[in-house]
Amino acid sequence: MASGFLGSAGYVVREADSGVSALAMIEEAELGAAFIDLTMPGVSGHEVAKAPRQRLPDLPIVMMSGFDRDDSLRQLHTDEAFHFIQKRFNRDQLIDGVTRSIRG
Repeated sequence: MASGFLGSAGYVVREADSGVSALAMIEEAELGAAFIDLTMPGVSGHEVAKAPRQRLPDLPIVMMSGFDRDDSLRQLHTDEAFHFIQKRFNRDQLIDGVTRSIRG
């Protein structure tokens, strides 16, 4: 659903089916932003969110979760600011959140 929303807004979307796939994509691809679910199979979204910071410190990262925003971000154990979108979002909320994260 999210990739369809973003694609309809003109974003080029690459999907990963697991945390391991997402980590490989971060290492191999030129990304303009990362949109990461905190709950991912294999490697957690928390680990995936931290990985790009070593190689791509300015990469905009948007976290998504069905859990409470503050609890979700607190689980990252970092002071770094991540953009966050609460699940059960609509198309406009998603596009607005991703666009704001990219623009800074």
